[in-house]
Amino acid sequence: MRNIIIFGSEGTLGRAVKQKYQGENLFLVDRVTKDQATDQYFQLDVTKEEEYDQLQDYFQNTDIKLEVCIFCVGQYLPGTLSDLHFSEWQQTMTNNLDSLFLSTKFSLNHMEPGGRIVIVSSVFGTIGTYETIAYSSAKAAAINFTKCLALDCIEKKILVNCICPGFFKSEILERAKKQIKNRTAWMHLNASLLKATVSLNDIVDTIDYLIKNESMTGASITIDGGYSVR
Repeated sequence: MRNIIIFGSEGTLGRAVKQKYQGENLFLVDRVTKDQATDQYFQLDVTKEEEYDQLQDYFQNTDIKLEVCIFCVGQYLPGTLSDLHFSEWQQTMTNNLDSLFLSTKFSLNHMEPGGRIVIVSSVFGTIGTYETIAYSSAKAAAINFTKCLALDCIEKKILVNCICPGFFKSEILERAKKQIKNRTAWMHLNASLLKATVSLNDIVDTIDYLIKNESMTGASITIDGGYSVR
């Protein structure tokens, strides 16, 4: 039974990942309040360094070593450069990148050699599109973060990879549909492709593939039904 930590465990994708690894020793991290939280659910704001203290204390006291870290945290705020306030830009970077830095840094400090880190980025980290300048910039940074971390982890034999999903049915997608002001057609350009939305099962299976793999590190896999090659 592997020790697996999932950041963003209560979002749409996080819940699907959690379901996939039932039976493993899971450590779940999210900011959501749960009525029936277990000892291994940690409610904290993953963008704030001081809130990791409870997680740090638990792992130090139990001497648990992680084998897998899965990062599923993300926030989408729409807008062009002209539309966005600087505070909204900062918020997007904080929620997508500060959280990534802090969660992977924590995990790496408690990970066995030979471990695996899988980071969820986005297809919009690989292409540009309308009204998505902050989110796309953050997700592009996550891809390069993956490459740099992979190099830093080579001596520990820890493999670091990321996936870049396209549209999948989620709270973020539904909010985006309501918030985009102009050019909403870009959200529907995949209607004639393989799939209008990507299966959550396909995304989770790709995460599982990266965890099982022994030859890839620093890689990013796009799973978008062909959206980015249209």
